[in-house]
Amino acid sequence: MIRVLFISHSKRGAFYYNDASARYRCVFPAEHFNDIGIKTHVIHFSQIGAVTLSSYSHVIFHRPQFSLKLKFYLNKLKGLGIKTIADFDDLLINPQLAEKSAAVQAGYMHLKLAKKQANAYAKALRMFSYCWVSTTELAKQVKTCFPNIKIATCYNKLPPRWARLQPITPWQDKLKHKVIRYMPGTSHHKHDFENIERVLIALLNTHPDIKLEIVGDLSFNIQNFPSSQISKQAHMPFEQLPKAINTSWLTLAPLQNNVFNQCKSGLKFWESGLY
Repeated sequence: MIRVLFISHSKRGAFYYNDASARYRCVFPAEHFNDIGIKTHVIHFSQIGAVTLSSYSHVIFHRPQFSLKLKFYLNKLKGLGIKTIADFDDLLINPQLAEKSAAVQAGYMHLKLAKKQANAYAKALRMFSYCWVSTTELAKQVKTCFPNIKIATCYNKLPPRWARLQPITPWQDKLKHKVIRYMPGTSHHKHDFENIERVLIALLNTHPDIKLEIVGDLSFNIQNFPSSQISKQAHMPFEQLPKAINTSWLTLAPLQNNVFNQCKSGLKFWESGLY
């Protein structure tokens, strides 16, 4: 009998649901598996000692980093005959590309630390025979670094319930109140926003009927924008995002064009596209 356990290594710990990566790679797949009759659970790696691992046939480690604890449990699972899979949805396993990571680009992480973390991800992946990734480009990059690992591309998908969280606003209403929203999710997109900042300032100055709202943690000089057309909101829980998206005229998702971002999944595109 197939029984699946997803294990998140999110830095948010037991609050991993607040991590978009953990939602898409652990929680949403678990919801889908349970819907089709495959008993599935999700935990954080810190909770692994409280779980009866022998109850599962497959254990998926999301973004694992090497540690003696990880090594111990992988050996234990191997001894139990349980299939283990590493799951990555970002290009985290190549130290040579660490400088392209969002945290480094935004100035929130020193390159030396980013390389150290990339080495820890790579060292963890070497202990697995199977790997799931979120995009075709990421599969190519992982295969280049780890030619012997068996890779499956499992694309990110929204759960059907996302469509039911908010009635869709008619497009005519969106045109009456032209609100552009940027929902970066994390503060690591400062450098991406800088690429479009001048364009947005010019747009607002030219069109006083357009408003720009930033939702989430983003560092920028608000004084550069027309004061009556710019506003900020604090970080918003995931289930509240549909309302913000639904009432937007446009949503923004700027990313620098580099190999790191080419491996990313288009979360912002389909989250907005539905509405």
